Amino acid sequence: METTKKINLAYRGLSDVKYDLFKFPDGETHIKFAEELDRKQDYTVICRITNAEDLWILMQVGHILNTVKVVWDLKILYLMSMRMDRIISFRESFTLELVADTINRMEPRTVYIFHPHSLRTMLEIKNSQYLDYLLPTAVHLEESFYNPWIGEGRTAICYPDKGAYDRYVMDQEYMYRDVGNKPGVIVLKKVRDPETGQIKSIDFDEIKDVSEVVQPKRITVLDDLCDAGGTFVKAAELLRKRFPHSELFIFVRHMVNPLGIENLAKAYDSVYFTNSYSDFHDVNIPQNAFMYDVFSDMKD
Repeated sequence: METTKKINLAYRGLSDVKYDLFKFPDGETHIKFAEELDRKQDYTVICRITNAEDLWILMQVGHILNTVKVVWDLKILYLMSMRMDRIISFRESFTLELVADTINRMEPRTVYIFHPHSLRTMLEIKNSQYLDYLLPTAVHLEESFYNPWIGEGRTAICYPDKGAYDRYVMDQEYMYRDVGNKPGVIVLKKVRDPETGQIKSIDFDEIKDVSEVVQPKRITVLDDLCDAGGTFVKAAELLRKRFPHSELFIFVRHMVNPLGIENLAKAYDSVYFTNSYSDFHDVNIPQNAFMYDVFSDMKD
């Protein structure tokens, strides 16, 4: 069996299987492979699902692969509807369930997902696995933030809410499985308006191994999704008041709005994010903001 062939829906020019995308007169996007598929060959589909059109294209690809009856895997670097991972109210849809049902009907052998928003994503999508530790750049980046020491200075990790802490507590156990020292931990709490979802206030919830006398040299805020960055800007203001001598870093996996890059760059000393959602080609990225390519090992 040859090495799996890649169908790269994020970077068409780097796809092993060439294809064309075009629109019918009614606006429907259609995909057509330039060659017949080999039934003896395994395939890996690489994609971002940022909107309904991305999902529609993936549905067509899955239909082709299943019609030919080949074995295929799916790697998703961004999955829409991750944040709608439960029934919020009976006035709106549990959209993650809809997306998951669509993917499940395609029946890929394995679905790898880069940093899902919650465990519910993995429970809803069959045969799913975390993609995080398959990406060398992401692993190296996270290890640098979790390092408890920078030269002679101690570091601290800040989680914007208890949900973020719960998501990443296993990461800490993974990073420190062979060492005794750990960085300080700061957990914040948010109070939202139940109707609008807007944040009414943000404050400290829990602080571990962080001294007000000997402040950390660096505090890194960790989370997965960033829109315009309002929550993180409020967090920065709170942290600077409590720890005025600490450098503030932030690392978000999924940056979904260029306004978020701009706002975070003003509030933090350094901003880190990945291109899971977009490459932001038309965005003037500030000098203190750094985008990491999580597709890099999939472009060869």
